[in-house]
Amino acid sequence: EAAAHGGAPAIVLVPDGLAALQHAAAAWRGRFQPVVVGVTGSLAKTSTKEAIAETLAGRWTVLRNEGNENNEVGLPLTLLRLGPEHEVAVLEMGMYVPGEIATLAALAHPTIGVVTAVRGTHLSRAGSIEAIERGKGELVEALPASGTAVLNADDPRVAGMAARTRARVVSYGFASAADVRAEAVTSLGTEGMRFRLVIGTDRMEATTPALGRHSVHNALCGAAVATALGMGLPQIVQGIRRGFRAPHRTSLIRVGDWQILDDSYNAAPDSMAAALELLASLPGRRIAVLGPMLELGPSENEAHRAVGRQAAAAAEIVVTVGEGARGIAEGAWMAAGGSGSVHPAADRSEALAILRRELRPADVVLIKASRGAGLDWIVDELVGAEGGSTS
Repeated sequence: EAAAHGGAPAIVLVPDGLAALQHAAAAWRGRFQPVVVGVTGSLAKTSTKEAIAETLAGRWTVLRNEGNENNEVGLPLTLLRLGPEHEVAVLEMGMYVPGEIATLAALAHPTIGVVTAVRGTHLSRAGSIEAIERGKGELVEALPASGTAVLNADDPRVAGMAARTRARVVSYGFASAADVRAEAVTSLGTEGMRFRLVIGTDRMEATTPALGRHSVHNALCGAAVATALGMGLPQIVQGIRRGFRAPHRTSLIRVGDWQILDDSYNAAPDSMAAALELLASLPGRRIAVLGPMLELGPSENEAHRAVGRQAAAAAEIVVTVGEGARGIAEGAWMAAGGSGSVHPAADRSEALAILRRELRPADVVLIKASRGAGLDWIVDELVGAEGGSTS
């Protein structure tokens, strides 16, 4: 007020900055009446958020989190960007321990809640997969009776959350019992994926430029949310065809005469397996540059060895980054019979040097690790040095 009259801006002293931010965001949220879609899960939150937002954007004006601003600070900041023009807000919600999703839901007041998966990510913080399941389910518990819970039919822990909500339930996935599902899923190589979208008794052929079977799963979630909001099948298929992108997540980048499969933003056992499956389907000599998966708890060593075995089957060359990825190197080395195709690197710089030494024309290089490993730096170094374009 003082600034508006030419004086110095007012300074408000509060005892708790976070509480003040959340209070302001909740008050601002109360000024508007958008449909709020909350998205949580152990895997693919950001990619699923983008798939939902892009599908809905064909009909409505959509607000979404920037990047993965999905926590007790990021979500309030997103709410403060809400304006009268926004008809829908698609909000990613993350957690480390139970109680955090309930707090975010109390700020955002979602009418649609999406749960993508329950897995042992952040297990060292949450303590158990049961605690993770309990925390993720707080989203569907927060929905009103007039709302909709959109649940992954392929994950038993998520499907079971139907019993924890008073809202209507719409399921999605590859399971034959899913309300929104895909049939005849086919890879188009570097051009994306083709599948038959089935919603109830209606069917229509769909394509997406996004890569991998897991990207079809993300598209199905977008279709399920769109269905809950009354969007017709042809318009949903148009939205899926536009595709979706999230930085450093399953992006194919051409760099000169070879390609990077950039999935470097984060990693967990299931997403590692999906990325390696996608790598194996692409033409050319395949190289996997893999860093550690963090916060897995007691299963960490075996999970890394399993990824190493998968990497040896998917790639001709495996480069591991850091001490935390030692298990990947061990698993790959054993699966490859002790061949020289496995290259442990002490850090990102050494991994980059190995990669530059090994690269040949027509190679495709997967780069993936948990966020804390920072392997997106390798992607940026390669693209910055050579120039690149995203497929």
